Amino acid sequence: MIALKSVRCNACGHPYTVEQLTGASRVITCSNCGTPHQLKQKRRIVRRRGTALIDTPQGILLVAGKRRRFLLPGGGALKGETRRDTVVRELKEEIGLTVKTSSYLFSYDDPKDGRRVRNLHKVFLVEAEGTPTPDNHEVRYVVYWNDGMDILLSDSAKAIIDRYLASFKHQLPPR
Repeated sequence: MIALKSVRCNACGHPYTVEQLTGASRVITCSNCGTPHQLKQKRRIVRRRGTALIDTPQGILLVAGKRRRFLLPGGGALKGETRRDTVVRELKEEIGLTVKTSSYLFSYDDPKDGRRVRNLHKVFLVEAEGTPTPDNHEVRYVVYWNDGMDILLSDSAKAIIDRYLASFKHQLPPR
């Protein structure tokens, strides 16, 4: 019998065991005294995210942390902050770029697939100045993506880039 991490009966203090967790029930009963216990649901986080799409002659700018899973730059909006302001702030903080222009492209919501964090993206096409330099805290790697590159893209980055290329790329002047 394996005891669940820090889950003990409120009545007698006896630890609950893994064998008692069967099916989809979120209620377990103490094998010692019979007291039922309601397990807490994992808290789901829905985050308002400002996402920058920076399309340059070298490719589309992507960033990654230590796991090297690449995504579009940007981040979670602070309370009362617009997603456009979030993009400006995050680009400066994470990779040292200054936004010259930004135009709203579209919204993209991560699918409801059971992940703990779900992002609601507002995507902006950004023209920025400066040389992107990782801050080594959140961002460790910066690359320019071109079709056919063999890098690990996040699901949302892939979906956003695909939608951008299908819908907007033909409207822009050639690089």
